Amino acid sequence: MLNNIQFTNKTKDQFSYIESTSNLLKDNFDWWKDNWKQLENLLAKILDKSLSDNRENSHISISSRFTIFHGKDDNIKDVIWTGPAIIYTFEGASNKVINNIKDIISGISQKNNLYLGHKMFTSENQLIILFG
Repeated sequence: MLNNIQFTNKTKDQFSYIESTSNLLKDNFDWWKDNWKQLENLLAKILDKSLSDNRENSHISISSRFTIFHGKDDNIKDVIWTGPAIIYTFEGASNKVINNIKDIISGISQKNNLYLGHKMFTSENQLIILFG
């Protein structure tokens, strides 16, 4: 205590939470390092099928970028998601095609644990995949 100022807890008490978060980020970063190529191949394969099924333009370019995502859950009104994410932007693709890609990957993740635990969102021509 200094001049009658007292902390109700110590900053050191937060270290276990910081360590846990760092470990989670490291584990998810390792997942991305191991699986990014497989994910890109899957996205291209699904995109090709989705474009064909929807009779849409096949001249699509895909870019990716890292960001901190903050947004509402599609299914649960009161839930907000915040965290590191990779955003794939599909220039020239419709929202319908992007939603179709998300639905297909979600279906795959239920059969194959590869994408389990990676929350996905869509926004216009973007597929957003949280780290976990």
